[in-house]
Amino acid sequence: EAGYLPVMDFLRETRLFSEEEILQLSSSTRNHSKKGEQGTELEEIVKDADILDFYQYGHLKMRQDQKSRLERLLREDKCIGKADC
Repeated sequence: EAGYLPVMDFLRETRLFSEEEILQLSSSTRNHSKKGEQGTELEEIVKDADILDFYQYGHLKMRQDQKSRLERLLREDKCIGKADC
């Protein structure tokens, strides 16, 4: 949640996004730590990216909701292109 207002300010300063897009992106920043809650499609993408970033850099000390999300992502990755998953 601490990044919500700074991200909103930054996005407004860039003048690259509509107000609606700024609100969506800022909300995704605010809610990215709520891994156990279902959010918007954009929020879910940000949460998944956050977990994959943790995993990629070896930060394996995670809360249970983070571990569950990582396990789901890894399972889905193994099933890409396979009919029997």
